[in-house]
Amino acid sequence: MTTDRPNSLDEHLRSTLKSHSEAAPPDFTDSVLNQIRLSEEKRILARVVLQERLALAGAVILAVMMIIAAVALPAIAGRLTQHAETFAQAASRALETLSSQWRICAALLAAFVLAVYCLLDSLLTDNR
Repeated sequence: MTTDRPNSLDEHLRSTLKSHSEAAPPDFTDSVLNQIRLSEEKRILARVVLQERLALAGAVILAVMMIIAAVALPAIAGRLTQHAETFAQAASRALETLSSQWRICAALLAAFVLAVYCLLDSLLTDNR
């Protein structure tokens, strides 16, 4: 393709636009921008509606699966309950241990907070 061709096309368009005598309506730009805005709003609204429908479908499917698991698989539900009880017992033992060693925990927490503060201070300061 030669470089003369786009120039001739530009000249042709320029001359055609100059010879064209029909004026655009005064609200032409506003109506075009309004149509663009409306189409973008419709596209965004359709995406939001789709996301909401997918979220609702996921919640319903999850609820149905939980009901099926509780009804059809009582052994699994029993094991889950047993694991939850074991976890609660372990958490209570951990809290008892932490409460008896509160001074060490406070010192470790203070050291952690100081380390995070120093890290943020070194990363976020202006190095002039």
